[in-house]
Amino acid sequence: MVGAAPPASMRGRSLLPLLEGKPREARPIFSELLPATAWPHHAVMMVDGDHKLIHRVSDRRWELYDLAKDPKEQTNLADAPASRALFESLRAKLVAFEERPK
Repeated sequence: MVGAAPPASMRGRSLLPLLEGKPREARPIFSELLPATAWPHHAVMMVDGDHKLIHRVSDRRWELYDLAKDPKEQTNLADAPASRALFESLRAKLVAFEERPK
């Protein structure tokens, strides 16, 4: 708001456009569950629009859900031929997140 540049190490994005009444660019939301003593599983997830992609790293399994049509995540579309192009597109984004420098 004061015109200062954010530090290069800062992650995230400015909410100033929202305060100015401008639309916000839609971006995927990522999350990660790391293994722990009580939970020995690793999973990485992404919600992009109406779709949720889950990579169950520990199980070497992928899940894809259409949240608009299937909000309870009952039908995994990851292996459905009709969802192949969507799955590959979302998978590329999620793999890029997984391989990001930490």
